[in-house]
Amino acid sequence: MQQNISVEKDEAYKKPTTNVEALTLALYLAITAPTDEKAQQTMETVHTLAERMSETEIAYAKAQTQKLMIKLMDQLKQSKTHG
Repeated sequence: MQQNISVEKDEAYKKPTTNVEALTLALYLAITAPTDEKAQQTMETVHTLAERMSETEIAYAKAQTQKLMIKLMDQLKQSKTHG
């Protein structure tokens, strides 16, 4: 069940093809939402998706989201040191 989700500009908003990809993207978008209102709206989608998934799938999506956030933070750090 290995899945790669990228925060590269071309792939960041690629249409998810599985529930795990959809939940990973929804979690990522909720975390990076520009306002609390948008984050809350996205969290409603997160809850709807999670209701249809196993605990294993949810845990995997959370782990993938965590990897995305680490990658995003690394990119932000690099842009600050090179910009």
